[in-house]
Amino acid sequence: MAGALSAGGAAEIATFLARCWSGRPRLGVSFSPSARRRADAIRAIPPDSLAGRPLERYRQMRANVWLAATKRRLGFGRLSEDHAFGFVLGVLESRAAERAGLREWPGMSRELVFNYAFQWMYRPLLNSVYGRPRVAEAFLQQFLFGDVKGDISPRQHESVKRACGIAKDAVDAAAGGDAGALEGAVAGILGELELD
Repeated sequence: MAGALSAGGAAEIATFLARCWSGRPRLGVSFSPSARRRADAIRAIPPDSLAGRPLERYRQMRANVWLAATKRRLGFGRLSEDHAFGFVLGVLESRAAERAGLREWPGMSRELVFNYAFQWMYRPLLNSVYGRPRVAEAFLQQFLFGDVKGDISPRQHESVKRACGIAKDAVDAAAGGDAGALEGAVAGILGELELD
């Protein structure tokens, strides 16, 4: 489907969906990677940059737009000046937004599973990632996908598991109404991962 759509047509569909899911009638979707962050627009990966056949690319685009619109509706997506802090906070916000969004849009669960399958295929092997980004990638994979691709040391694997425990507790607390739980957990996660 997305293969038959022009870039403008895909943007129109994505914008319509984002407005429905976010509850913001003036929200737009931009597929431009150079677009600045604006209050009235969300950025999404263009369907032609995604993997798979046209319908598979459309489904991935739809899942990505749903997550971005849900984050916007819930007030997530704050940017941090610190790279590691912002990375971990973004991972936590993604999982919290998924949980909250699925309560309202339970039909998106199949689309998220489908999207995760494609994301998992293209995550890097940890054997090919070096330095501090290796443990950060291991945390992302373990927390979002439940496993890691490649090998890490047993000590790093244990610290990733502990960090994921902190992250899970924070997402649970956020789902229970604790507004500061996600941001409050980031320091502990960074400490476990030795990224602070």
